[in-house]
Amino acid sequence: MNYKIFLFFTILIISYSIGFSKNEPIDTIPFIVGEDNRIYTYCKINNSDSLLFLIDTGASDMVINSDKLSNVQMYFDSEIQNMGITGSNKVKVSTNNMFLWGNQKVNQTLFLAIPYPNEKWDGVLGMSILKKYIVAINYDTNLISLYSLNDYQPLGSEGVKIAYNQNVPFIDVEIETIDKKKRILSLELDTGSDRIIDISTSYVNKNELLNVYTMSFATTKVTGSADGNNDGVIYNVYFPKVKIGEFETYKIPGGVAQIQNGMMNINGVDGVIGNWFLKRFNLTFDFKNHYLYLEPNNYLHTRYFDFLTN
Repeated sequence: MNYKIFLFFTILIISYSIGFSKNEPIDTIPFIVGEDNRIYTYCKINNSDSLLFLIDTGASDMVINSDKLSNVQMYFDSEIQNMGITGSNKVKVSTNNMFLWGNQKVNQTLFLAIPYPNEKWDGVLGMSILKKYIVAINYDTNLISLYSLNDYQPLGSEGVKIAYNQNVPFIDVEIETIDKKKRILSLELDTGSDRIIDISTSYVNKNELLNVYTMSFATTKVTGSADGNNDGVIYNVYFPKVKIGEFETYKIPGGVAQIQNGMMNINGVDGVIGNWFLKRFNLTFDFKNHYLYLEPNNYLHTRYFDFLTN
């Protein structure tokens, strides 16, 4: 009897070890948390030196900052319509590039050329690369772990279902507004945004939220990746409670948008969760099974604005 029990537990341990080993990362890559609350990593294109890239789940494609093209050799062979936060415009496309991130070498990588004159970074690492992996972003260690889509075993903890709109990930979030109404919104997961949580113009207008939020503590002018003639404003307000999956947070500064063009005024896009909120959780993007897993980290209780008392 004792022998059988010992053998049973041995089999359990072996089975667990085999399952766990399948979640060993195929690469571990450092990242930097900027003063703007966004995250950056170093990459190479073709035979370039190291380039600084913004990690952006809100970008469907890879982007090269066209104001930094002297740092890399690229050939542009076509054009495409780019949809930004505040509008859309035509941009040049380069379709046959070698992209190196950590030990991950991806050939025939497509890049859009978009000018970002006020940014220090060279490019944007978007969903066309990220979705090739299971991506775990750990803000406690400043490391990104990449896992194989084929071998990955889903986490046992409860995840939040990911849906897609405009080729970028969205999740449902419960937001309580100051009229004490609880609203389920479909929000874009945007690590490339330095904002907290913004509700889109389409949702704001449809639900008459400017009648709910008649005052704001600040107004922010927003400029997206499309041409600057399509800029808009966001009125900064409070949300008494925000619930994502099993996690509840309270008295969160956010925004209600008045942006007439682009992603922030499309039906079905209720808003955006920026990295000033997301960085408070270690994030695992299971792009195979379409789940987001969140784990609170050391940023959880840090302040959003020094002039506000949370």
